[in-house]
Amino acid sequence: MANVVDDEWCELQVKFKSLFPEIAKKAKLKKNSAVLNLGCGPTVPSRLLKIGKVTGLDPLAKKLPFKKNSFDVVVMLDVVEHLHEWELEKALFEANRVLSKGGKLLVHTSPNKLNMSIVRAIAHMFGIKLISEKYHVNEQSPKSLKKILSKYVKVKKIILYKDVMYYSKQMSEKGGLIKKLAKFIDSILDSKVMKVFLQLPIICVILSTDIYSVCTKKE
Repeated sequence: MANVVDDEWCELQVKFKSLFPEIAKKAKLKKNSAVLNLGCGPTVPSRLLKIGKVTGLDPLAKKLPFKKNSFDVVVMLDVVEHLHEWELEKALFEANRVLSKGGKLLVHTSPNKLNMSIVRAIAHMFGIKLISEKYHVNEQSPKSLKKILSKYVKVKKIILYKDVMYYSKQMSEKGGLIKKLAKFIDSILDSKVMKVFLQLPIICVILSTDIYSVCTKKE
């Protein structure tokens, strides 16, 4: 059996491969752009980002080895939650520096701290630690992500999604009754009826699992 991190890499590659074109369209990312895939690692291989000439960089450096205004687009997918706040702030400062005038920064993070803190508390009542607790150090809510991004870039849009069967996948192969409960909750949240309710901003903010932010360069 593959280890937990390998499993997550595979799941994220599938997710971004299917979802990224839609996100890129909503973010109005232009094709043939000079793209920096920041903190890509094996989770989000640059070949999935079919929007231009892509340069991948991992791990993150304190100072990026690129000149100012070098890229039309910088993407940070599944990176934020793995960085301590001081590391994230340095990364955002550098991302803004290397963006060209009018360039865009696309940031993705998961899970949504608004609901994950509740899910985690319930799991702890049953003596269960979720997969993400092993390597997440800086989970965000839509509001908190916008706040920290706004220090370094101009936040133009927040896009929220509920990932399919997210909570049951957090239980891995453990959990017994609690995993069955998570599957049941996921089945409700992923239903066609619930997807209609997820169109309502207040419901989406609370129940979404994935947060995308479309930003532009701050001069």
